[in-house]
Amino acid sequence: MTRTTPIREREHRSLGTLIRAWRERALLTQEQLADRAGVNVRTIGRIEGDAVGRPRSASLRRLAEALGLDGRERAVLAAAACRGPARQEAAAEAAAAAARVEPACRCRSHQWRSRLDAWH
Repeated sequence: MTRTTPIREREHRSLGTLIRAWRERALLTQEQLADRAGVNVRTIGRIEGDAVGRPRSASLRRLAEALGLDGRERAVLAAAACRGPARQEAAAEAAAAAARVEPACRCRSHQWRSRLDAWH
């Protein structure tokens, strides 16, 4: 059975919207996801409400594992976590380019992607 990612190629959603869509796809409540991921339920609520500027990488890794995200979804998660609201479109384009070509540099954005790629 093939899963579909809750975003379209040209549609750019916030980190909170993505986490909520993946949580709903997994048929989990915020409390259930928090238990599975080992994070506080308030953290889930704040992330889904886009009240967290830049979540901790450990929290994102645990959420990705608890949600069963594949490699492409983890890359989308990393791109959404790294961008600010004013730079969403530019960051999405950069994430798409990074998915096609392995980065030669080790800037903060590429470090996030590398960490997320290593999780799957």
